[in-house]
Amino acid sequence: KLKNLIITGWVTEEQVDEFLAKSRVLIFPSLWPETFGLNVIKALSGGIICIVSSNTAAEDYVIDGVNGYIFEQGSLESLENAVNKIETININNKIECKNKNLYVLNLINECYLKEDDNGIS
Repeated sequence: KLKNLIITGWVTEEQVDEFLAKSRVLIFPSLWPETFGLNVIKALSGGIICIVSSNTAAEDYVIDGVNGYIFEQGSLESLENAVNKIETININNKIECKNKNLYVLNLINECYLKEDDNGIS
């Protein structure tokens, strides 16, 4: 049913940027509790709809039904329901969220730069 679906598995940071540049949706599933990662924030700041599992820190940045969907960890049915809802996201809400998420990404980058300037890694 899904056209142009690419399942990448693990990819390098460079490949992530290449895929995101061509993507409309990022599905970020995990069976393991994930700490914060930049891929979902990068996608959101680019206006890409994100579908994330409920056990990741990324769920804190996804507003269900506005800039993406949160599905129940390990539930194929919940993931399928989220994917089927993609078309219901209002483009105006997505643009507003893109601007807010870009602001969050800028704050995160500033924190990393401050840490680097202070010799903290």
